[in-house]
Amino acid sequence: MKVTILKVTDPVHGPFVFKPGIGKRYVAVQVRLENIGSKVYLVSPLIGTALIDQNRQRFPADVFDAAEPGIASPNIAPGDALTGYITFELPKGSKPARFQFTLDSGLAPETGEWLLT
Repeated sequence: MKVTILKVTDPVHGPFVFKPGIGKRYVAVQVRLENIGSKVYLVSPLIGTALIDQNRQRFPADVFDAAEPGIASPNIAPGDALTGYITFELPKGSKPARFQFTLDSGLAPETGEWLLT
């Protein structure tokens, strides 16, 4: 799987079914997942994904995709790609600094990490 970070939206605006907690906001990372392997990718990337702030505090992906289109549980055939947002809930004073992504619901042997600017 080839993972490309396209943009960070901070904060996410819009009509939300579930609002962020008091003193928090939604931040979304738009990613492109391209299956460069030989098998269909069926595992939700939300489970193995985190946003790390300037204080190295780690925030897991929010299961409610506030930013649309959400990435949810993709079904990506070999050679295909999917673009969507992964949403995180962060405290208002927290600044996103790094994005972590681990395939296979966080069980893959390697984790990718990107600096966010």
